Amino acid sequence: MATRSPQASIAQRNGPQSVVSSASTLGQAQLGGGALQGSIAQVRNQPASPHPQVASPHYPPSQASLTPQTHLSYPLNYRFLMPPEGYRVPQLAEPDPLRVSMHQIDLLDPIKHCMKTNENGDSVETELFHYFSDFWLEPTVVNPQVYNYEWSLTLAAEDIRRLPRYVESPEKEGYRKVVIYQTGCRAFRLRCVAVKNSETRDIKDLWPTAPTTWPSCFYIHVNGNELIARRKAHNGRDVPVDLSTFLTSGANKLQINLLLREDECKDMRYFIAVEKMEIHSFEMVRGQVQTIQAEKVRQTIRERLNKTTADEDLAVVTENLTVSLIDPFTAQVFAHPARSDLCTHLDCFDLETFIRTRKSVSGPTPLNDKWTCPICNVDARPQLLKVDRFFEEVREELVSKNQLEVAQAIKISSNGSWTLQTIQESTPERRSESQTPFAKRKAGSQRARSATSRPKIESSSTPTAASSERIVIELD
Repeated sequence: MATRSPQASIAQRNGPQSVVSSASTLGQAQLGGGALQGSIAQVRNQPASPHPQVASPHYPPSQASLTPQTHLSYPLNYRFLMPPEGYRVPQLAEPDPLRVSMHQIDLLDPIKHCMKTNENGDSVETELFHYFSDFWLEPTVVNPQVYNYEWSLTLAAEDIRRLPRYVESPEKEGYRKVVIYQTGCRAFRLRCVAVKNSETRDIKDLWPTAPTTWPSCFYIHVNGNELIARRKAHNGRDVPVDLSTFLTSGANKLQINLLLREDECKDMRYFIAVEKMEIHSFEMVRGQVQTIQAEKVRQTIRERLNKTTADEDLAVVTENLTVSLIDPFTAQVFAHPARSDLCTHLDCFDLETFIRTRKSVSGPTPLNDKWTCPICNVDARPQLLKVDRFFEEVREELVSKNQLEVAQAIKISSNGSWTLQTIQESTPERRSESQTPFAKRKAGSQRARSATSRPKIESSSTPTAASSERIVIELD
């Protein structure tokens, strides 16, 4: 790793005593002019302060850092180089990395090249797909009373050959590194996830969609190399740490030292894990998709339309379900209806459109790793995607009857038969939703937010409905 100055190393660790400075702040200290020099001359003969000082308007000097014998008067625009005890970098609504994270410039993601080998044996640029496949280190809960964690993780020679290839930038020394990804690469990254104490679901079920959350004070070492994490205050979100560069064949030593503040572990639990991240081509991702048979979907529909309660004398019976046929990305009828195996709704999105929107291409931006259902936001990684044969049959019939352009939704009966609801038959609100993919996505997010107060995403109707206004009766 590159040698850093003590101030830069302290700043990058982001601990409770971290330095929060920027190029503009340093410029003020160096170019403050006569007023600054005059102020320094006034205090030159005073007892030495335990902390160096620079000019800054952000916060006053820490009184706790002065000895009782020290009586110094400072201009209002003065502060110590080291922040006061307990100081935390404020979270900005719109983070400005150029101002608040210049000290982490060497931590920027490398410029990536997504490559594949063509039929002639030449390497050419392509689009690749990056997703979490499995754990290398299973999620480990952090005990607030334990400060040191150490693991020995074994990596086979075959895994070493599959690692992305990192090279120094050929443009100029000190510039961002370059990483070359090829089809079949596998990377390893470290993440920490915070979960509420009231959460009862298994951490492995929560992990794929949970955001990375780093503790306030922690240190990471892999095979003796210190790795620095990028924080939410500087980058808008906590960023996973890529371990691939520092791994070797055989045993690898991962060491984490951390301190949790009392307010951090009061209502939350922290879990640490190392993920295996696959980098595949579109064809490899598409090949993992499974199929739901039409008869199984019909059985699910029958169960929902004739759902019984715990009371044997009471049953909730509805005549049909209304399911949209519109893809949330294209605002058109889906060509390949699919959803995640974890989805509880029957609505589908277009499979190939969904996969294409997860792509990563060559350039400075990080790899895309967001695989969530656009309708309900559950985990929708490639290994969980399933094509719905029932809705494929629906689409095929619409094509044969030349009704695809006017199709909006279908009403499905308990026996599996269905009737078409066209755009002309839809309400004005539903027609406006279908005009643009952005409106449809917004409507979908609103439905997802209200899912806890609705019995099902699909709408249902009964033969005794007196009006178009839907009434939901919740049973205790």
